[in-house]
Amino acid sequence: MRKTRILLVDMSPLLRDIMARLIAAHADLEVTGSIRGGGGHLADTVRESAPDVIVVGTDPSDFADVIAYLVDIRSAIRVVAVGGDGHHAVLCSPLGEVSADGLLAALRTPAQQ
Repeated sequence: MRKTRILLVDMSPLLRDIMARLIAAHADLEVTGSIRGGGGHLADTVRESAPDVIVVGTDPSDFADVIAYLVDIRSAIRVVAVGGDGHHAVLCSPLGEVSADGLLAALRTPAQQ
């Protein structure tokens, strides 16, 4: 079985350690890398670690950089932004190429609870 590959980006050391331990406890998941100050190194790290999911700390500028980069390369990588307390998160999933109708449908889709 192929493991889900996870890249940790711009997290505090404590949150990064908690996330790494949580992920390591599950055989179907693996951390493929971890970076701080993602900006300039993000593209290289994504290419090298080939993640399925990127988990980002909640520095708003870093989160925006990650999303912008993934849109630019038309990536299928999911992004999870985790709050500093580790108790709240937001999932961003790629839509791929969309028509106007497809974009409107995505805007109308209610959030999952």
